[in-house]
Amino acid sequence: MSREKEFYRDNLELLLKAFPQKNVLNIADVAKWAGCDRRTAEKRYFPTEKKLITVAELARRIS
Repeated sequence: MSREKEFYRDNLELLLKAFPQKNVLNIADVAKWAGCDRRTAEKRYFPTEKKLITVAELARRIS
């Protein structure tokens, strides 16, 4: 069984506070939260050709 990354829980808590009513985020949400352009957010955080990402998956990617 794989282990969680060290900062996964911290990042998940941060994202849940930022998006209390959402479990799935789009590119615009992530770009606004990260303070970057939509294209940059798409390249950094979104898997190939996906337009939505769960909060848990985003927490994993930024950990």
